[in-house]
Amino acid sequence: PEMGWQTSNKFTVRTGNGTYYAWIKDLAGNISASYPFEISFIDNTPPEIQTFEISEDALSVELSATDEGGSQVKGFRINGELVEGNPLTYPIPETIDELRVQAQDHAGNLSTMIIKTVPDMKAPWIVSVEFEETEEGQQVTIVSEDKGSSGLKGVYINDKLFLGNPVTYVVPPEVKYLEIRAVDKANNRSDPVRKRVPGWSEVT
Repeated sequence: PEMGWQTSNKFTVRTGNGTYYAWIKDLAGNISASYPFEISFIDNTPPEIQTFEISEDALSVELSATDEGGSQVKGFRINGELVEGNPLTYPIPETIDELRVQAQDHAGNLSTMIIKTVPDMKAPWIVSVEFEETEEGQQVTIVSEDKGSSGLKGVYINDKLFLGNPVTYVVPPEVKYLEIRAVDKANNRSDPVRKRVPGWSEVT
């Protein structure tokens, strides 16, 4: 026999539906005639993902799938890890910026993989604002940081966009205050940081 001899009367068929043959051998080595039998209930049909929706705040994803093979959906492989449940609400870890999802049934069949990018909802922030007196006047250097997937774009200084990081800007002599916001490439903006330009008093 192709599958070899075994002492148990139970065995696993992994080659699919079809006609199989069994033999019995006694301790003396005598072998019976072959016994044919049909297997027609092995599930080789992969499930199909029906719902793959990332929430508006990008904190979770809703997943559901169907399975016509009969073994029913077991769960979803999300970035290679099996998470059981169907339907499934999966909280998206902060470190993940891409979701690679396959549905899996109880027979181990996998659906076609669907890949979606997690929208960057993380706002950047201002790390430091430093002024320096130069021959041209007060110069400000602004350093920002961003943990989102889109990356930093620059900063708004009094509603004017300056690209890059860090940003160095010579303040016009008539400007008393700077309102600064960092912005990323997904247009997320930091909370404003307001700084008085050195040389101008609070009363002025």
